[in-house]
Amino acid sequence: MRKSLPENVRPLRGFHGKSGPVARRLRANWPAELRFENGRVRCMLVDISPTGARVRLERTRTNFDTARLVVRNLPPIEVEIAWRKQNDLGLLFVAEQPWVAVADAERFDPAAWLKRHDD
Repeated sequence: MRKSLPENVRPLRGFHGKSGPVARRLRANWPAELRFENGRVRCMLVDISPTGARVRLERTRTNFDTARLVVRNLPPIEVEIAWRKQNDLGLLFVAEQPWVAVADAERFDPAAWLKRHDD
């Protein structure tokens, strides 16, 4: 039997992507660039998940709804702008990026770290 929660307590909700529960956001702080139809703007990739990311722009004025997120060593990622707040943008990936969940899992797996650094 489940106890009822006090009135001022809200149960946490889980986030779900197209393929089920989404891994938590991975803190990135990677330099990146958003390329759109009429130009490009440099940004900082603040955090990322398999379904989206948050970036911080160098300048606030942006007038685009879709773009490509370019991060070193990765192919460009097609994105849609989900939200804007001052210099921050929330990005929704057009296609899910499963490599993010793998990278997050490897961050906390000592065997994966040792394998990468065993040269």
